[in-house]
Amino acid sequence: MGADAEVFIFDYETYTREVAPTFRQILLTDQVPEWLYPVVEKRNIELRYGRPTDISRHCTYFDKAFSWVGPYDGADTYEFDWKQRACRSIECAERGHCPFHVNQPPERIAELLWLYEAAVSMKCLGSSQFVGRSMVVTRYWQSLSDMGVTRKHPLVDLLVHLGKRGFVIGYQWGFGYEGINGWLDPRETGELAHRLGELPLPEYDPSFDAMKRFNKPNPVAELYERFGSTAYVCPGFSFEALSLSFVRTVATIAATQNKGILWGNDVMGADFYLKRFYDDATT
Repeated sequence: MGADAEVFIFDYETYTREVAPTFRQILLTDQVPEWLYPVVEKRNIELRYGRPTDISRHCTYFDKAFSWVGPYDGADTYEFDWKQRACRSIECAERGHCPFHVNQPPERIAELLWLYEAAVSMKCLGSSQFVGRSMVVTRYWQSLSDMGVTRKHPLVDLLVHLGKRGFVIGYQWGFGYEGINGWLDPRETGELAHRLGELPLPEYDPSFDAMKRFNKPNPVAELYERFGSTAYVCPGFSFEALSLSFVRTVATIAATQNKGILWGNDVMGADFYLKRFYDDATT
């Protein structure tokens, strides 16, 4: 069990211009655009929510970009239980039929979350870097504390959003922190790169090729469960410090492209979401 955590270059402009409006429209009409229909067809997704849900007009649980509004508490836990993530509003006009509300059957939301992850992957994700097995941003807290970074530092706030902005629509259902944990917009990404650049982390050229050079054959068998048959190692630094340097580097690259970054655990490439659940000779 577990999941590979990666930080992706994230096309935030396309996300806010195309993907987020698509899902607001799906909730209103049960209709998907042509570019997303192959996923619905091949994964046998049924989008029948009955009454229209006008998220843009009524929702205060997340914003128009589906960013969870919080409260952010340091992202101490990853909640995979939908009842812990669902909206509990007793005032929202849509609560009687909105699939995000706790009163609705959880199976109504499962396929929508899958479709959301597929859409983001297809439209918004660029190159990525592995940052740890079943890794979440809270694993950095001790290393940051050792570097003198307190929990009230703006850097921690940025990492919390990167790790928990997808709390409602991004997290999936597994036990390995699967799904889109969160994201940062281009401005936040540039700030994160700058603040991480001030810390005593491994230094190297800001490129994906440079990060790959830290991936070595794993010489210690007991590390297999955490890192697989290879391990990312940097003499003189903990894995957490090296991983945090990878976040810095991806953020640096993204900022030069006016892009954001996204943290995903077992978020796959676009082709994965176009496969059937069970491959057969006709697939």
